[in-house]
Amino acid sequence: MKALLIIFFLLATVLISVATKADERSGLEHSCLSQEEVKRSCLVDVAKQLLVTNDGASAKLDGRIEVSLALHAAGRSNEAEEMLRAAWEQLPHTDKGQLSRLADLSALATASKNTTNIELAQKIADGAVTYGNTLDNSAKKWDLLGKLVSVFVAVGEIQAAQDLVQQMPESDYAYAAYKARSIREAAAQFAKQGAFGEAQTWIRKITMGLPYYQATARTDVAYSAVAASKPAIAEKLAAEAIEMAPSFENGYFVAGALREVGEVYGLADKHERALQYFEKAYSAALLAPSKQEAARAVSRVATGLADHGYYQQAAQYLTKSIEIAESIEADNLRNWTRYEIVGSLAFSGEFDRAKLLLKRVPKERFASTQSLHSAAARDLAWGFARHGQLKDALAQLGEIETAREQVQALARIIRVTFHPDMQALPRYL
Repeated sequence: MKALLIIFFLLATVLISVATKADERSGLEHSCLSQEEVKRSCLVDVAKQLLVTNDGASAKLDGRIEVSLALHAAGRSNEAEEMLRAAWEQLPHTDKGQLSRLADLSALATASKNTTNIELAQKIADGAVTYGNTLDNSAKKWDLLGKLVSVFVAVGEIQAAQDLVQQMPESDYAYAAYKARSIREAAAQFAKQGAFGEAQTWIRKITMGLPYYQATARTDVAYSAVAASKPAIAEKLAAEAIEMAPSFENGYFVAGALREVGEVYGLADKHERALQYFEKAYSAALLAPSKQEAARAVSRVATGLADHGYYQQAAQYLTKSIEIAESIEADNLRNWTRYEIVGSLAFSGEFDRAKLLLKRVPKERFASTQSLHSAAARDLAWGFARHGQLKDALAQLGEIETAREQVQALARIIRVTFHPDMQALPRYL
């Protein structure tokens, strides 16, 4: 309850303050208490306050990044840039040889790109590459540097993007996968900018095998082509991705690629074909090498269905996903999978089932997540907001006990209220 009381105390304080000022101007009916647009702006102020009231959360870079994205969504881009610039300037400059510093720089550059702070993104990315060159080679180093490729594309530094890709090794699977992912992200960035010729040129740079990345690079660009009313490009790339899928050996990755094909056709309002490929993705997911991978892959197919309004089919697949998850023998993997499925249920509007499954997610750390339970409650809150149930979303914050997930939840609630078409945040596929 502590988190809920803090959030609502802050929210009430902001609302009362704004209401008083509005009342002085033109009456209570024009205050933030009666204007939905202003209420959402008030929530942004609460998120900023939460950064400094929740047990040192202001020092957490990911919290600042989350709130900066919320500020940008709310049209407060100057504040978003100020927050990211301050975070960058406050990074320690003495931890030589530390991957953690490169991780911070990479995250800040990406956030600056996503909030359209092009000048800042370029400065941080340039600094990150310079710093990265001082580090010994490792897969993690190239994971972090590879994320800067799309940043350079976004800021128009194409030669820098090409040089970085050229430097990336592909001597084993991990290195090759990071390189392929980086090229995929660069192609997607070109497509978002309407440069479909360049996007397709970059797709062809994925020459190290890894057909999953070759296929999904094509569906990423196809998705943007549909949005840009370029159906011929979208159809060509979707067809190429479909042709590649049977060559995959792992049903987990086949499901991911075919799900993306379904997403392309869903956006294009080709509903029969969309459902056809979501169903193929589901069948492939059931052939994943492990129960955990199968359950996660099925739940992600369900999320894709829900993203395009196919809720009945999504509900059926989620039932199967839960069934598989509950048969996982390892406690930690079963709990992680439950957490992921809570999010899929919430994104699909299956709130009663999400609440029931949330009760079975323990309050334990897993990887970078401070509490699986809090992370699942965060996703449930986001799902409520996505379906227009703002009060339920805010009430759900009471389930969140960790500072990191509190800030994430409120920031993502804000983002989806300003952009209701915002899809589920990507996970690992």
